[in-house]
Amino acid sequence: MKITSNLDPISLNDAPTDDPRLHLHDRDLDIYFESTENLETYRNMHIERHGLDFEHIWENPTDDLGGDWN
Repeated sequence: MKITSNLDPISLNDAPTDDPRLHLHDRDLDIYFESTENLETYRNMHIERHGLDFEHIWENPTDDLGGDWN
């Protein structure tokens, strides 16, 4: 399934879809940006990917957290 968004995720304004320089393709997602500054801001954001970037997995708690919290 391919998703296309012309809502700039930085400014939350409608973005033009006719300028390929303001376009980012990520897997099944096409995102359009209002300006090159917004595109660069988005590219420089660290986005955590489940299973790859998370340091802690809270779904599998262990006793390593230090015992009784009371």
